[in-house]
Amino acid sequence: MFSSLRKVVVGCICLFLLLAVDGQCQIDSDNTNTISEYLIQKVNDCTDSDFTTSLFLLSHLTLTENNIRVLSSIYKREKDPIRKVFIAFTLYERTLEKRYENDFIKLYPVGEQQRRIWKISRYKTDYVNVSSPLQRRLANFAITNQIALKKLLSGYEFSDGADRESLSDQILQIYKSNPDYIVRELHQHNIELSELGIK
Repeated sequence: MFSSLRKVVVGCICLFLLLAVDGQCQIDSDNTNTISEYLIQKVNDCTDSDFTTSLFLLSHLTLTENNIRVLSSIYKREKDPIRKVFIAFTLYERTLEKRYENDFIKLYPVGEQQRRIWKISRYKTDYVNVSSPLQRRLANFAITNQIALKKLLSGYEFSDGADRESLSDQILQIYKSNPDYIVRELHQHNIELSELGIK
C-alpha cells in the first residue's frame, strides 16, 4: 500500500515541478537550466538536505547523457562512502548499469552502519518517505545477489519502528519468492521465521 501511495506522491510532485516551471528553473538572471541540471548542481554543492533531496528527485527524472556524465563525475570525486552510495543509487536508477549495481552493493553499509542510511533517508531530506529508497533497492538486489542479501539481513537486529517493519516486509517478500534461498541466511543472522510472521 505504501509503495503505491509513494509512487503517486512522487509522481504528483514531479509533475507539479515540471508544470510549474515548464521544465526550466531560473538559476540567475543570465542562466536558465533544466530541473535536472539544477538538482545536479545541488548535489555538487554538497549541503546535506539538498544533496539527498536532489538525488531522490533525480532518481525519478529522465536524465540526458550529459546529466549522467556530470553526475558520474561527481560520483568519482566523492570520498565519503555514504554519500557515494546515495549517488550510486541514483546512477543505477537512471542507467540500470551493472557497474552502478555492483558499486551500490559494495558500498552499502553492514549492520549498525545502516542506521546512517535510514536516518539520512528520513531526516536529512525534504523528500517524504516511510522507508529508505536505498534499502528497497538493496532488497530488490537481494532476491538474486547473495552479498546484497547478507547486507540486507545484517541490518535487521539494529532496526526498529518503520525501518524494522519495512525490512521485515522486504525479507518476507524474498522468502515468499524463494524460501530455500533465504532460510539459511536467516539462521546465520539469528532471525527467527516467527519474527517475520512466518510459521
